[in-house]
Amino acid sequence: MQTLRNHVSATAGLIALCGLISGSAFAQSPVYTNNPAAPYDAQCYLMAHNSYANPSEGYDSLWYNQDSSLWQQMMDGVRCINLDVWQVKQKKVALTYHLKVWDHGSRTWKTPKITPPDPVSIDWDNVDSEIVTAHEPLQWGYSTLRGMGSDYFVGTVWDPRTWGDYKESKYQSLVTDLRTVEGFVSQVTGEVVTLRLESYVTDTAALQQCFDDAGLTQHVFWADRDNPGCWVDKPGCPASERVAWNVSKHGWPSVYQLCMWRKNCVVLTDYSNDGMPYEKDLLVKSPEPGKCFDPVKVFQPDSSSGQMNDITHSLFSMTWHIEQAVGDGANLGDVNSFLRIGNFWQNVLWQSPGCGRIPNFLEVDFYQRGSYGGPRKAQQVFNQAWASLPAPHCYAWTPTPANANGWNNKTTTCGIIGYGGATICHISADAVNGVGQSIAPQYTGLSYSQGTDYSDPSLLTFDQEGTTRVGFFVRSANNMQSNLQFVVVRLDRTAPKTTAVAQGRTVTLTATDALSGVDKIYYSVDGSPEKIYAGPLQFNDAAAHTLTYRSKDRADNYEAKRVLSLSAN
Repeated sequence: MQTLRNHVSATAGLIALCGLISGSAFAQSPVYTNNPAAPYDAQCYLMAHNSYANPSEGYDSLWYNQDSSLWQQMMDGVRCINLDVWQVKQKKVALTYHLKVWDHGSRTWKTPKITPPDPVSIDWDNVDSEIVTAHEPLQWGYSTLRGMGSDYFVGTVWDPRTWGDYKESKYQSLVTDLRTVEGFVSQVTGEVVTLRLESYVTDTAALQQCFDDAGLTQHVFWADRDNPGCWVDKPGCPASERVAWNVSKHGWPSVYQLCMWRKNCVVLTDYSNDGMPYEKDLLVKSPEPGKCFDPVKVFQPDSSSGQMNDITHSLFSMTWHIEQAVGDGANLGDVNSFLRIGNFWQNVLWQSPGCGRIPNFLEVDFYQRGSYGGPRKAQQVFNQAWASLPAPHCYAWTPTPANANGWNNKTTTCGIIGYGGATICHISADAVNGVGQSIAPQYTGLSYSQGTDYSDPSLLTFDQEGTTRVGFFVRSANNMQSNLQFVVVRLDRTAPKTTAVAQGRTVTLTATDALSGVDKIYYSVDGSPEKIYAGPLQFNDAAAHTLTYRSKDRADNYEAKRVLSLSAN
C-alpha cells in the first residue's frame, strides 16, 4: 500500500507545516471546525479522554482527567467527548449509597471490589438499574468521587472510620451528560460534536432511551445505517432517485451538510453489542497507553483496532495520554507538549508505511495544559495539514453507452477511473424503487501504469433489469477522499407487448412496457411500409386485410411482429 512518503513531492508544503513546531507562542483560544466544506473525516477534532472525570461531576482530584466541565470543554473547542458508560444499581440506605455493577462479560450483577458492606436490608432484585458515566466502578466503587479518594479505603479493605461528609455521593446518570451535549449542539449549530463511548452496556434499549430522554437522538447522524432526511443529492443523481445518506455506501458528508441537516452529533462505541455504531468498523487508532508513545510498539495494534494504515477505515485516532491516574495533573509531565506531540507524529507516524496518516482525533488528558501551545496547537497543525493535501479525483467510464433516452438493452459495464493519487475505489449500488441491481459497499484496488497516475478501470457488470444508481469515490494513500460521484445505469432487455382489439371495422392498438416505457407502436397493412401508430385504424371497405403490428420501447427493444386478420364483409 502506498503511503504519504510516496507523495513527498505533492506534499512538501504540508511537511513544512511542521516548521510550526518551533516553540512559538500559541494563543489559548477555542479551536473550531477547520474547514466545514470538507468531509467529516478530513478534519482533526480535539478529544478529551474521560471527559466526565472532572471536578464538576464530583470526581476526586486523584481521578481527574480534565479540569473543566463538559460544557466548558465544548466551549473551549473540544469536539470529541469520551464517556465511559456502565449499567449500575444504586440504593441509598440511611445516608449512604450502595452499589451493584453489571459485568457485561459474565452478564451478572457484581459488588465492586472497593465498597462498604451491603446492609442485609437491600433487596437488589427490586432495585432499578440505570446507565451512568463512571470510571471503572466494578473495581473502584465510589472511591473515585470527591471527598473519598485514597481515604476511602485502606489497601483494598473498606475503612468505615473515613466515611465522613460525603456519604451521599453517587454516580451521575448518562442522561445528564447527554443533555449537556444536546444543549450545545442545538445552540451551536455550525459545529459537529462526536461522542465516543467506552461502553459496558448490554441493554441496547436502555442506552437508546438515554439518548431519547436527553433529546439528543434528533441530532444524531448515524454512521452505521441510513439517515432519512439526509438525502444524497449530488450532480448526476436526479432528485427522484435520491436516497438516505449511508456512510458505508457514500462515505462521510461534509461538516456543512451535517450542520445543514441539524444532524451535528456523531456517536461511536467500542462495544459491538450496545446498539450504537461500532467504531472498530469505521476507525483505526494508535494503541492504548503503554504503547502510544513508543516508536516501535505504536505499530502493534491491540484488539480494539486494525492496522493504522488501513484506509478502508477512514477515521484515525491518535491516542496520547498516560496510563496511570493523572490526578490533578501532577503526573502529566511534558506529555502534552506541542513539541512532543508534533515530533512524534511527524517523525514516527507520518513518515512510516505503518501509518502515514493525519489524525482525525487527538485524544488527550487535560487538553488545556501543555507547553508551546499543547494539544490545541497540535490540532491546529493537523488541520492545516488536512487543508494542504490535494484530493484525488475519479469519473465513470461506460464502454457500452446508453441510448438517447438513457437506457441500455444489453448487459452493460461501467468502469471507475481514479487519478490524482487515487489508490483505492469505494463502490456501492442501489436498485431504484426495488428494481435494479444492488452491490454491497466494497473497496477495490486501482492499479497504476508506468509514468501516469491514471488507474486501469475497475469494471462492474450490470445484468439485472431496472435502474441502478452507482455511488463511488476514491481515496488516496493519505486518506484524502474525492467527491462522491454517481452514475445511473438503466437496463431493459424485455420488449413491450402490443394488443390489437377489433370492433367492427375499427382496430385499436395499445402497448405496455414495465421498465423503460413504450416509445412507439408500428403497423403495416397488407405488407405496406410500416407507419407509426397515432390512433384507431378505420377499414371502411369490405375487403379482407392483414394487419401486422409491433412496438418499441425507450430502450430500443423491438417486439416481434404480430398479425391480425380482418375478414371480408
